[in-house]
Amino acid sequence: MLRFAGARMPAEEFEEWLYNEPTVEAALGADHYLELISVDFRNQRAVAVARDAVAGILEQHHSGLLGRERVRVLLREMLDGTCPLVVGLRRMSVWYSHGDDFIPEIFSGYESETDTVPEPSQYSLWESEALARQLERLTWYEKDIRDACREFLGRLDADAEQDQAFEAQKDPCK
Repeated sequence: MLRFAGARMPAEEFEEWLYNEPTVEAALGADHYLELISVDFRNQRAVAVARDAVAGILEQHHSGLLGRERVRVLLREMLDGTCPLVVGLRRMSVWYSHGDDFIPEIFSGYESETDTVPEPSQYSLWESEALARQLERLTWYEKDIRDACREFLGRLDADAEQDQAFEAQKDPCK
């Protein structure tokens, strides 16, 4: 359910799992289960509503889990380069300011230090010398940002492993 709520599982795969997993109804309760099996998973709007419903169920039973997973995914993307560092810092800074206070404040600090650095989608709007000067600011902090990402991801992964070991015995929501 976590992968589906975070849009990392295709709707068809979730639907198949939902229909075939024998413990889902008992774990979710009849009302939530009925709500989910009634979804037309071929309709994108219905899938979006279902993802929100699953996110709500997860938050109700596992407060903060979805937010931590979202941050874990982002940290991995920042480290493997699929998400530019400045974009990731901006997202984490917003999430932190909206209540995800498990995110270390240092990421908001790095975002503040690099807030003049444009995102890659904006590079074409910049004059080359001005862009180079702004990107240089990022290089000043890049190693520290990546180290902070690795350290925080390690902590989140360790916490997730402990949570999974405890919950796996009784909860198909994971």
